[in-house]
Amino acid sequence: MCGITGIVSFTSSQNSGTDLRKMTDLIVHRGPDSHGYFEEGRIGLGHRRLAIVDLSPGGAQPKEFKNRFVISYNGEIYNYVELREELKGLGHQFTTDSDTEVLLAAFAEWNTDALEHLNGMFAFAIYDKETGDLHLARDRFGVKPLYYFQTPNGFYFASEPKAFTALNDWQSVLNQTIALDFLRYGISDFGAETFFKNVFQLLPGHRAVLPGGTQELRIKRWYDVTGSGKFKGTFAQACEKFRNVFQDAVRLRLRSDVKVGSCLSGGLDSSSIVCQMNKLLKGTKAAENQETVSACSDIEAFDERPFMDEVIRTTGTTTHRVFPSFDRITEVLDRAVWHQDEPFVSTSIMAQWFVFEEARRLNIPVMLDGQGADEQLAGYSKYEGPFLLELILSFRWISAFREASELARKSGWPGLIRAVIRNLMPAAFHWLVSFLSIPAYSNGRIFPWMRAFSLRQLGLNDLMHTSLPMLLRYEDRNSMAHSIESRTPFLDYRLVELSLSLPPQFKIQNSRAKRILRESMRGIIPDRIADRKDKMAFVTPELLWIRANRDFFLGQIDETREITRGLGGSAMYDRVKESIVKADRLDPLIWRVWVLGRWMRLFNVVPSAA
Repeated sequence: MCGITGIVSFTSSQNSGTDLRKMTDLIVHRGPDSHGYFEEGRIGLGHRRLAIVDLSPGGAQPKEFKNRFVISYNGEIYNYVELREELKGLGHQFTTDSDTEVLLAAFAEWNTDALEHLNGMFAFAIYDKETGDLHLARDRFGVKPLYYFQTPNGFYFASEPKAFTALNDWQSVLNQTIALDFLRYGISDFGAETFFKNVFQLLPGHRAVLPGGTQELRIKRWYDVTGSGKFKGTFAQACEKFRNVFQDAVRLRLRSDVKVGSCLSGGLDSSSIVCQMNKLLKGTKAAENQETVSACSDIEAFDERPFMDEVIRTTGTTTHRVFPSFDRITEVLDRAVWHQDEPFVSTSIMAQWFVFEEARRLNIPVMLDGQGADEQLAGYSKYEGPFLLELILSFRWISAFREASELARKSGWPGLIRAVIRNLMPAAFHWLVSFLSIPAYSNGRIFPWMRAFSLRQLGLNDLMHTSLPMLLRYEDRNSMAHSIESRTPFLDYRLVELSLSLPPQFKIQNSRAKRILRESMRGIIPDRIADRKDKMAFVTPELLWIRANRDFFLGQIDETREITRGLGGSAMYDRVKESIVKADRLDPLIWRVWVLGRWMRLFNVVPSAA
């Protein structure tokens, strides 16, 4: 796991080594173990290394292969052992035990088709010295980031946008369209644009090439999960296959030459990972030293320790716990915002920050986490409406009545009606309702993925546009801020493709989500976890903090209004201040406005270009 940077000069035959080093220094946290540079003519590649696999100098980067290909790479190729054997059979020889060398050999053998052979998380740049082409690529679901910025003087790329602030060409200008989408919908990271005007991300499952001697970046999608077929088999057969693929996904992600731990919330996803790890490691020294880190609360309504304790008793793992507080959050907020590069939606991201901070203190360089399970297994309550609608439209009325009764018992009949209507509403009508209720920032855009009429389509939307892209940015920045490699077994592409192929009734039953995960893990995780009905995730008592610090929040909103020059309109700020004073419910706009202001101040972002 590392940080990468690069420069292609358009105006000189030599790249700026000074700029390359400044850019690379700004992301030292991504790789504190070593650094390196490759410079040849107008091309420069930089690298910061966090040593995880093959700790020897042979794993250092940038790395050359056969005197032709040069790579600067961030991530892990989990199936590198199997790939190395396959490539040996094709005549390749290896001098290191690193996955980096395997990736280079795969590219030399298959060119860009090598991407199809990779099971891992990655963002890399490969320079072909023979053709002068610069190749960029990002993993299937965008676990690892890659950003680029182009001016008449050159093309620049990096693992984090903050690297570009070292450039003389840099201007911190707000992308107001993205900022308004964030304020209005609470979404970001859903497309190529970022909060910084003229800074873009290479999208998940995409690759790009900057041909030698040109200034036109050519981008192509290399992976599309939407083509997953339909599972043919019984629920029992699906459970067996899911269990086997999940076990192998965890097994691959235990490959490391340093200690591997895991996050534990007490929920279904993280508990499944911890218990599966324990099963795979049983009888080894690693099992005896298995460690977890959890975010807890002294307020019972926000605390999951009883569920965590069930997992700890079952596995015998050593647990470590952090207790996020408002004082601690305000103390480190600017540092967290700086590392995140862009605004984020709630204080729950800060709870995750403290988990990775503790992991670094404990010297656990690799942590497994449960991102991606909710999006592919219908883990959010919003999936209940589309599921019920599908049952009705497919004339499965007995099942529909059973699900409706269970949903009504849980949410009340008004909640049931809202769930169905919400998913019948077209995006334009949804926008109109918001326009009438919140005219102050109603110029948010309409996207085709705002509404989905099936469980599968809603899952695809969350995987590709709404939930997961944001969560992965938070995960990457929070972990790498503390030089931690975070691995996500649920985003093994084999598991995602299997999950998307399953019929809706394999995911939800009796208004309980993640049915297949619950049943496939039964006997591996405690029954209390498998049968758990509530969902908490990384929650914090945000509303209680607002009530206890009203004057502080009011002052922060006034400061933000000045920094943003009233972006969003006066009515929005009036609403936010009223929500702070009343504090009768949690208004998500409070945090969005506050953190947007802190981000603009930290990065010296101006609302518009001069």
